[in-house]
Amino acid sequence: MAADKTAKKVINAKIKWFDLKKGYGYATDENGNDIFVHFKAIKSGRTYVGYNTDDVVELEVVKGPKGMQARNVTLVETNTEE
Repeated sequence: MAADKTAKKVINAKIKWFDLKKGYGYATDENGNDIFVHFKAIKSGRTYVGYNTDDVVELEVVKGPKGMQARNVTLVETNTEE
């Protein structure tokens, strides 16, 4: 039986960086793996939203053409440190 290429898992991850002008950034999982985050993957009531470094998000990790990428990203905890 072939492996499911659309297999996904839901995890918490920390935003590494996110550039609002570019519309994408990266999060890291608990093992330090980078996960690509595109603004279209963000689930929010607002039209266009981004994240700050060290914000904690919940996301689905899926295998994309160039590596791991996020889907259905939601904010769990905002980084309040400046």
